[in-house]
Order: sequence, then C-alpha cells, then structure tokens
Amino acid sequence: MQSKTNLMKNVFILFIVSIFLTNCADPNQSSIIKDMKNDAYEQSPGVQKKVSKYMKYPEDVLCIGYINHYPILTPKFLKKKSQAARKVAIENRKLDCTKYYDAAYYDKQKRLDGIADATKKALDENAKSKQEIAEMVNKRRPTNCIERKRGSRTTITCN
Repeated sequence: MQSKTNLMKNVFILFIVSIFLTNCADPNQSSIIKDMKNDAYEQSPGVQKKVSKYMKYPEDVLCIGYINHYPILTPKFLKKKSQAARKVAIENRKLDCTKYYDAAYYDKQKRLDGIADATKKALDENAKSKQEIAEMVNKRRPTNCIERKRGSRTTITCN
C-alpha cells in the first residue's frame, strides 16, 4: 500500500515538473524558426524574379508600396511574394523608408477615398437605373385604385 502511494506521489511530482519545464522553453525559438522560413522564402525563385523588377522602381514608389502593402484590395496571401520582393529590394538598395511614412499614409487615404467614391457612384447609378426602370414599368401600366369602406375603416387597393 505504501509503495502505491509513493508511486502516485512520484507520478504527480513528475507531472508538475513537466508542466514547469514546458513553460521554460525558449520563447525566441519560434521567432528564429519564423525568421529562417522568411529568409528561405525570400530566396525562392519567384520572389527573386520580382526583386529584379523592384530594383528599378523609384525609391518613393517602392517604399510607399512596401509600407502600405499594395495593392489594397488584394488578399494577403496573394501579396506575400510582392511584399517579400519589396523587402529584399529595399535591403539590397539600403533604402531608408522611414521618411516616407507620412506620404504613405496620405497616399493610402487618397486611394481608399477613391475606392469609396467609386463605390458610392456605382451604387447611386445602380439605384437611379432601377428607379428609372420601375418608372417605365409603371408608366405603361394604368393604375386602378379601388376604395372600399368596411365599417369605420377604409381600404384602398391599387393594381
């Protein structure tokens, strides 16, 4: 009986120690692996093909594009190669993109406002065309309204 309780204590202590040891793992290890994957991705042929294209871009266009993750409406998984290629081109050219933060902010706002204006214009035109179609349909059809009185209520029905 005593050996059974000793065994249970040992298992319990081993369990507690394993919990503490898992919390002591190196938190930087995951970031190191992530950096290694990013470096490997940046060396891939698809990214390197785009790097040569971005090496010819003007400094301001390249930095603003990198800061704002252009194009705006493209899903993130489709922008990964372009963003990695921009990063490599900026590092190779040793550019300082911090001076373009304000320009990038205003450029992004201008683009978002343009998208919002175009969307509003398209919706307004769609609503206007639907209203014109409804008016055309109603002009062709005569409106006949019938008024019926039922007690103290009056019901108007139009066809």
